[in-house]
Amino acid sequence: MAQLHTKKSLYRSDGEKMRADLLKSLIGDAERVDAIISRFASDASVGMVVPDGYLLRHNDINMKYNRDNVAKIANFLNISFDFDVFPAGSMFWFRPEALSSLQLVDEAIFEVESGLADGTAAHAMERIMGALVRSKKMNIVSCSA
Repeated sequence: MAQLHTKKSLYRSDGEKMRADLLKSLIGDAERVDAIISRFASDASVGMVVPDGYLLRHNDINMKYNRDNVAKIANFLNISFDFDVFPAGSMFWFRPEALSSLQLVDEAIFEVESGLADGTAAHAMERIMGALVRSKKMNIVSCSA
């Protein structure tokens, strides 16, 4: 399955370019889609495929405003969270069982973004995606356009 969205955040002046890069890498053409689907089919350990350049490592900067929300969500989902990687831009291909725990999350935790560049529940969910995949003993890999 693929997670795609419009990437219309008002606080990002590079949103159009980011969206185009992400979409080209993930669904640019039939060959690209076939290659990604084949990767899942040939390797059961792959839980998520993220475009090159958008699989970022957690650091003190991109976690500055997200630590509390990430800790709450990790605790709620009963998973451990350590700095690792996450899919910046929140667009990726995934194996459904890799993110099955998300069914437990109540949508009420998500506030209206209101132009915030960071620190919302949605940003925390982005940061925790890698931990969710790893909690299912699966890997996160990258793909290029």
